[in-house]
Amino acid sequence: MEKIELIKRLRELLKAIKYDVPENFYDGEQDGEESFVADHQFHIIENADMSGYTSFRAGGKAMALVEVENKEQLKAVLRFADEGSIPHILLGNGSNTLFADSGYDGLVIRLGQCFGYTGIESEDHKKAVLNQPGEKVIARCGASMLLSTVAMFMREEGITGFEFASGIPGSIGGAVFMNAGAYGGEMKDVLVECRHIDCDGNFGYLKGEELGLAYRTSAYEHNGYIITTLVMKLSKGNKDEIRAKMQELLQRRKDKQPLEYPS
Repeated sequence: MEKIELIKRLRELLKAIKYDVPENFYDGEQDGEESFVADHQFHIIENADMSGYTSFRAGGKAMALVEVENKEQLKAVLRFADEGSIPHILLGNGSNTLFADSGYDGLVIRLGQCFGYTGIESEDHKKAVLNQPGEKVIARCGASMLLSTVAMFMREEGITGFEFASGIPGSIGGAVFMNAGAYGGEMKDVLVECRHIDCDGNFGYLKGEELGLAYRTSAYEHNGYIITTLVMKLSKGNKDEIRAKMQELLQRRKDKQPLEYPS
């Protein structure tokens, strides 16, 4: 089938998807992005220049870049690609990713803004306002959130335990995929649970040892599942101390490598 016809069919498929917000969209057991997706549409860019979507600022064109805005759209794109034997790859923030100059004859899938959210609550899920230093905090994040953005959110909320990630480039979903870490901290230290869509289009989750977190790897590096949401356990801290720690780590990073160049 011609590429133009393939993209046309994909557009029609995604347009037909109706996604209603459940009345109990967030009860501590669901992902949370359902509160954002009702009015958002997918985006498809044909012959997408991938140099504009990677940190290296290099690479050729993909058949199409598809940005999905809810889980049903994601499921539909994956099924479409599998049934049509169309090569496809998930792209996060594009950090440390390089496409060949000859391009990519397939679909590049990105999680849209509706997968970008962060929320916190007490460990017992009974209150959203946390005041006591050391009090345990449950944080839920959509997989497309940037690590730096999540770190700044935690700083402003006075939540400690995520400072190590403030200078790491990339999305938090990608950080889970490779168990990213720096300066004595890693995702393994804070991650509790991940929600995902598996290779058969089923939604599920992994928690605890099931996550397979080890040095720069996780179960997701091997199972092919796509992370949609993650849950972390952090603690209430002192905002000034958190800010000072993040500034210290940023300076250490600047001292080791220039941040003004693509990398």
